[in-house]
Amino acid sequence: MSDKCIYLGIDGGGTKTAVSCIDINGNELYKCYGGAINYNYIGIEKSLYNFLSILNEIKNIFPGNKIAAAGIGDPSIDDLYPISNTNDFICGIKSSGILNDETKIFQKSDAFMTLYGLTLGKAGALIISGTGCMGICCDKNGNINVVNGWGQSLNLDEGSGFYIALSGIRAALRCFDSVGPYTLLIEEIKNYFNITDVRQLISVVYGEKKQDYPISKFAYAVDTCAEKGDKISIDILNETAEILLRYALSLISKSGNEELVFGIYGSVFQQNKIIREYFTKKLLSIYPYLTIKIPDILPEKAAALYALNQLNQLNQLNQLNKKI
Repeated sequence: MSDKCIYLGIDGGGTKTAVSCIDINGNELYKCYGGAINYNYIGIEKSLYNFLSILNEIKNIFPGNKIAAAGIGDPSIDDLYPISNTNDFICGIKSSGILNDETKIFQKSDAFMTLYGLTLGKAGALIISGTGCMGICCDKNGNINVVNGWGQSLNLDEGSGFYIALSGIRAALRCFDSVGPYTLLIEEIKNYFNITDVRQLISVVYGEKKQDYPISKFAYAVDTCAEKGDKISIDILNETAEILLRYALSLISKSGNEELVFGIYGSVFQQNKIIREYFTKKLLSIYPYLTIKIPDILPEKAAALYALNQLNQLNQLNQLNKKI
């Protein structure tokens, strides 16, 4: 491998994609952002467009360098069972002609890459809670287990920003219909969706401009109302923290290690003090020897390091086979 080789790491989220470029020594050379690549929700065509736009940007920044490998933290997969869309996505990347034929692509879930940034392949567990929510653990033997990550289509991504937002909207509508208690969310729903009457919500969420008002971002309104002391909003956040706690307990049980490193990541954990403190306090009261932390290495750089390490292992194996 030449020193002019670069290695890409891609952290594909539900709303944006973060990219890191590193050299053979793991030094970060460049970082950029692009559109979402979750093809389960936005489709293969849009995901490929966003991904190939990123690749073109990288090629323009490093015109004389070879992309030796790319590690993709894919938000559409869970590391246990493949889906047909995944093959279509990878084939679309390879057939674009932007990457060299020799470029190796190493694809794992975004949760796996985030965990790699926490443990660099050693045993550990992690929950990501952002737009969606997924938990993953790796035991001492390298076995992977996952929880949650069921996706928005089933409305079952419990503990996610999407879940918080839906809970907040539901509470506001119950208040409006006089079948639930008063909540400040009734005003926030009008502010967020730019309406003067709550009944106008139907025309927004089912209309042509629904993409201008992502449901998941209403989670910030729930957080704002909680900070103002709104009981309903506080209850929603506490309930979310309790859900995340149950998933954490499941992961620890699956890992068979009560003293492992446990990672938390994503906007729900990192930007919501109520949830983060509730979750951490409760989990440590049950497992006091855990180490709970945000990963030291960002997922996009972790994905690049994973690609570099996997390519090195592959090259070593090829060298060994040549000697046999």
